[in-house]
Amino acid sequence: MKKIFLIILITFTFPFAVFTQGKNNRSDRREELFHKANAFYKEGNYEKALNTYLDILESGYASGDLYYNMGNTCFRLKMTGHAILYYERARLYIPRDADLDYNLRYVRKLAKDDIELPVDIISGIFFWNMHITHKELFLLFAAVNLLFWTALALRLYLKKEWTYYIFIILLVIFIIIGVSFAWKHYVTLSDERAVILPEKADVLSGPDAAETLLFQLHAGAIVCINDAEDAWKLISLPDGKRGWTKADSLEKIRQK
Repeated sequence: MKKIFLIILITFTFPFAVFTQGKNNRSDRREELFHKANAFYKEGNYEKALNTYLDILESGYASGDLYYNMGNTCFRLKMTGHAILYYERARLYIPRDADLDYNLRYVRKLAKDDIELPVDIISGIFFWNMHITHKELFLLFAAVNLLFWTALALRLYLKKEWTYYIFIILLVIFIIIGVSFAWKHYVTLSDERAVILPEKADVLSGPDAAETLLFQLHAGAIVCINDAEDAWKLISLPDGKRGWTKADSLEKIRQK
């Protein structure tokens, strides 16, 4: 019996140990690259810094600090569109970072088309959603959920007046946070915002280079992707303008 238990233990723990070791090695490698990229940035070698940050990103790792540093590097390289793109991605991870907020607002002033999609009414109601990440809101909802069911159980077994008020208060909080999280989840999954990357991008009446030129956008403009066809994207602006532009002239802020 002991031998069987030992075999089962080795079978299930050895692969985990190997996986963990590999994960730690990857983590050490990424940390090494991150410090290397930061050193390049301090030396003023911004191209090498950006390439090293991109190596980290291509390894499958992403974080607010990484995107923030990439935004700073692109700003130094005068790549306005990429700087805004990476700053916006950083906001998905660190929405309350004051330095990030300042840098993003500053770079937007440099863009020729200072376009940002307006906040809808429901998002305005749940205004705190803009200052909290999807993961943080999920953890908050999980905590409130636990407290709510604990209060319900307490109310069922302890018929005191104070347990009734605690239950009602937690019920209201549970509903508010629950709806807030549901909306945050929907907005996150349906986020089709994209940033124009080249200095100038033509917006045409159809998905073909021979179509009529409607207007032009410049690096840093934030648009919404409505449709796609071959190598073209149908985009729209807050003022109602719509048109087709080449897919390689923009990149979505939220990555799947």
